[in-house]
Amino acid sequence: MSYFLKKMKTSAYLVNTARGELADTQAIADAIRSGEIAGYGGDVIVDEKHLVGKKFESIGQEPDAAVRELMSLYPKVLMTPHMGSFTKPALEDMISISYENFHEMQTKGNCKFLLK
Repeated sequence: MSYFLKKMKTSAYLVNTARGELADTQAIADAIRSGEIAGYGGDVIVDEKHLVGKKFESIGQEPDAAVRELMSLYPKVLMTPHMGSFTKPALEDMISISYENFHEMQTKGNCKFLLK
């Protein structure tokens, strides 16, 4: 990942809303500290399952040292909860698309969103 960070402009902000495991947290923190990139925004972190259902009173309670270090770089780093799938339209889409896929597979043996 550090190779790609070095290719970015120093004014660039890296944004990750996909999966925490796609980003090297330590490399991102190092790139921000060294001025290689301007900042980072994300709503995902590595190994998110240790956060589900827990309330932290401070950054210091985050179990992952690299994530704590990245979060400490605020305001160059902005982290928000991963909540995009908790909106009414997103939930409705998930339900309707799942139903359509299931129905098409049952009636036609194939569906337009089939992963191969």
